[in-house]
Formats: sequence, C-alpha cells, structure tokens
Amino acid sequence: MTPAAATSHAGLLYEAHAAVCKVLANASRLRIVEALGEGELSVGAIAQKTGASMSGVSQHLALMRSTGVVEARRSAGFVYYRLTSPKTFQAWKLMREVLLERLAAAGELSAPGGGGKRPDSRRTGRGAAAK
Repeated sequence: MTPAAATSHAGLLYEAHAAVCKVLANASRLRIVEALGEGELSVGAIAQKTGASMSGVSQHLALMRSTGVVEARRSAGFVYYRLTSPKTFQAWKLMREVLLERLAAAGELSAPGGGGKRPDSRRTGRGAAAK
C-alpha cells in the first residue's frame, strides 16, 4: 500500500470511529448498549429495561443501526436488535471501569451506584458566587 493510500485509509477509519463515538455519546444510547450486552432484545424489551419509550428507543436504534453499532432481524411481527460485535459491549464495560476508577480516585464515589461528595465549582462551571 502506498503512503497516500495508507493515509486515505487512516482518514476513513478516523471518520468512522468518530461517527460511532458520536452515536454513543448519548446516555440513552449507552443504556441501550448495556441492555443489548445481555443479548438480543425486542424494542419493547429494550424500552422496559432502559425506562425509555418505545418510540424513543426506536429512534435511537435507527441511529445506532446507521453506524453499524446494532443490527436487526424481524420475526413474527417483532424487530429484534443485537450488538453487531460483542467488542462494542467490551468497550462499554472498559470505559465504565475507567470512569468508576476516576470517580473513586476523586472521592466522588462512596458506594456502587452513586452517592459521594458533590463536585466542586471548577467542574460544574459555577463560580464562587454560586456557593
């Protein structure tokens, strides 16, 4: 492969990577990834697990499908979704571990599932007057 072709392929890879990251940069879609990490689910089951509406889940899944994060199959009048690759869920878990470690190191995580101290004003964007 020529250097120009390699650069072109690398550019395409970065663009595809950015597109997937952009789609996953949404809390609702991350909840969907978590739900699908357990296996294939119908839209209704995903909605139930995530607490979202079926129409909202369907819209999120359409975006996720357009970037290849999920794939669908129809059966008996239902649409079932699954992660295209199990590595997507592995990446989700890895990022979750990184974030949990960061929160724990900052003393913001007192127990699994939340709690902890309130973030300081530097991280919330509020000035001294907001205290």
